[in-house]
Amino acid sequence: MSSLHCARRAAPLFAIGLCLGLLASVGTAEASELDALPPQTEPFKIASAAPFEEFRDAPDYNFAQPFGRETSALVKGGLQSKWSAVKKKMHRESRILTRCRADADACPPEAKRFLAIVDKALTREGWARIGEINRAINLNIRPIDDKTQYGVLDRWATPLMTFSSNAGDCEDYAIAKYAALHEAGIDDDDLRLVIVHDRTANDDHAVAAIRYDGRWLILDNRTLDIRQDVDIAAFDPMFVIDKTGVKRLTASASKPQDTKTNVSPAAMGSQFSSGWPSEPLLL
Repeated sequence: MSSLHCARRAAPLFAIGLCLGLLASVGTAEASELDALPPQTEPFKIASAAPFEEFRDAPDYNFAQPFGRETSALVKGGLQSKWSAVKKKMHRESRILTRCRADADACPPEAKRFLAIVDKALTREGWARIGEINRAINLNIRPIDDKTQYGVLDRWATPLMTFSSNAGDCEDYAIAKYAALHEAGIDDDDLRLVIVHDRTANDDHAVAAIRYDGRWLILDNRTLDIRQDVDIAAFDPMFVIDKTGVKRLTASASKPQDTKTNVSPAAMGSQFSSGWPSEPLLL
């Protein structure tokens, strides 16, 4: 798959969110290590005063997949190869994390930083746990494209690879959130990675999704705001990835999607255009 071209658009969120976290003395310990970030010039607005507020009403739907879509059979090709390679490495990293809990002195720095986020989330419950993981990973990872970081057009990094440099692009954020939520006790059946086409940005983008209280919530590195899938009309979902592999998202289920655009103020505040040409997914 070609690069999703999503790293630079998260930079305003990262820089301003990090400053707010440090000023309020509520940032994680690992966030303080990122003290040499490039200056940001793009405008940004905070998504909301309470981005992790719980929903009041029970849902009137319960879709098996995000965005209420049906899925095809497992697909083969570039996406599946990338996910298979990452998943194998994540199994090895899970063993590293287990050893870290038994012997903190022998734990690599990147694993300590990752576990610090998970352990802080474990002090919270329900919605607050999800919000803590989303916030902490967004603020502790510096957005950068794969060409700059690895010298290749597209590379999917494991969580500890991402935390070794504290940098990555959209799929690296999404994979780290997927793994952190799993480590925090979320069942794999309620976790997804989703590849979408963002019509507002006119590019392909990766996000994490978690099913909570019957709703699919979207965790996006471009905003601290956690949104329901049905509220993001600007996203055209293309592929969903879970423990079984990659599936193409096809027709919508019976409940129609909201037809009006409902993009977070944070996303609208960022200037989406990166200057990179949009490239198709290669399967």
